[in-house]
Amino acid sequence: MKVFRKIVQVIFIWFLMIIILFLICSHIFSKTILNQDYILGQLEKENYYNNVYHEIQSSFEGYIGPSGLDESIFDGIVSEEQIKQDIIQIVNHIYTGEDYTIQTEEMREKLNRNIYESLLNYNVSEEEKVSISHFEEEIIKEYQEQVTHSEYFEILEGIFPKIIQKLPALQLTFGLVGIIVIGILFVINKKMILCSISDSLLASSLFLLFTKLWISSEIEIANITILNDAFSKIISNVLKDILDNWNIVAIVGIIISILCLIGSYFFFYRDKKQIKATKNS
Repeated sequence: MKVFRKIVQVIFIWFLMIIILFLICSHIFSKTILNQDYILGQLEKENYYNNVYHEIQSSFEGYIGPSGLDESIFDGIVSEEQIKQDIIQIVNHIYTGEDYTIQTEEMREKLNRNIYESLLNYNVSEEEKVSISHFEEEIIKEYQEQVTHSEYFEILEGIFPKIIQKLPALQLTFGLVGIIVIGILFVINKKMILCSISDSLLASSLFLLFTKLWISSEIEIANITILNDAFSKIISNVLKDILDNWNIVAIVGIIISILCLIGSYFFFYRDKKQIKATKNS
């Protein structure tokens, strides 16, 4: 019977470890990658909007050669402030699911005006007007692509709102299940309940610590490349913050669990000695 109780106890200790891991990771994620304000802060910190502005200007220049138009046609058609507002709208959509609109009418009008001003002394044919219209459409699409990065945007917009919406309920559920598991461990062996909880905390902390060390050794976080340098820097910062938080929580968890284990065993063996002394007397 004692062997069976011990096996059940170990199973529930591991179950509690999984619950602790989930609660720790979900809390860290909710404060970092799943937090809209945190992401917007990272964008501001890394001067992301200015970097995107220059990326867009550079991508526009690639259209000059084939078109035969002058580079000046792109002067003033888009501002860093407009890019910032569009990106904030997109980030808000990714995190909340709210509708957004990228206003490109003014940009199109400015581009159209610049093109025809550059061709002021040239008699533009109807066929060329159609080509200009297609060119303007390509520039608008390029701007939208540079701002949204649609291949990633379409994935994130379908995932993040659902996770953010369901996470609080999952955290509450796991928390309640954790309390029930602790109650079961108390029933199994009330004298060693603190030891059982400490074992779970120690195991989860060690898992986080070794996972952090493994990721840091296998992935050069500072050299991650996704889309462009500006976006890569943001991803690198987010991953670094998550791993740093894991490291801090793991170290604190290890210290607390070791202290609790020492205290638990001290009181357990002291009680055993007192019981033994009472029997001998």
